[in-house]
This record gives sequence, structure tokens and C-alpha cells, in this order.
Amino acid sequence: MTTRAFKRDPQKATIPLLTLSHLSNLEWLSLRENNIPVLTPAVAFGKTNLRYLDLASSRIRAILDGAFGDLEILEFLNLSNNKIKFLTAGQTRGMKKMKFGDFSGNEIFELGGDLFIDSVNSII
Repeated sequence: MTTRAFKRDPQKATIPLLTLSHLSNLEWLSLRENNIPVLTPAVAFGKTNLRYLDLASSRIRAILDGAFGDLEILEFLNLSNNKIKFLTAGQTRGMKKMKFGDFSGNEIFELGGDLFIDSVNSII
């Protein structure tokens, strides 16, 4: 299994997501405790083998539509303890194998569309 964990450099505002673009065989990725205010498709781009993604406590405020588009076999997604306020079907499109999603500790006050309708077994 190919795994990577990246921690934020206290001297930098955020981890450069382009540094992840060549890691197409990743199965496990932790970007926990980073500064990623807007989650874009750059995180998931080309990561078709990713099964586990941890983005907890990464100061995420917004998720762009298609941010998880290449993550068809993702099984575990941790978005806990961020500042997410909205979740829509467009943001979660592509995740067909999700088994567990943790969204606890966010400020979610609006859910839209058919979020994870056929995929998630457990959402916190």
C-alpha cells in the first residue's frame, strides 16, 4: 500500500497541492491539520487508487464541485473539525464506494441534493 502524510510547515500558509500531483498510486493520504481554506479538485486529481483521505482540522471553509471527482473507490473520508457550512451532491460526486464519512465538528447548516445516496454506510 502506498501511503503519505503531510503536515503543514508553520512557516507557510498552506501545503502546495501541486506537490501531490505525481502521487497517482496513493491509497492512503493524510493532509490533517493543514491550511486548505478551499478544497479544489487538485487534491483528488489523478488519485484513482485512493481509499483513505484525512482532511481533518485543515481549516476548510468551502468545497468546490468535483473536488472528489477522481475518487471513485474512496472508502473513508475525514472532514471533521473544519469550517464547512454547505455540502451538496456536486461536491461529493464520484465517490461511489464510500463506507465512512466524518463531518463532525463543522458548521454545516445546509445539505443539498442526494449526498452519498448509494455509497455511505456511516456518516458522523
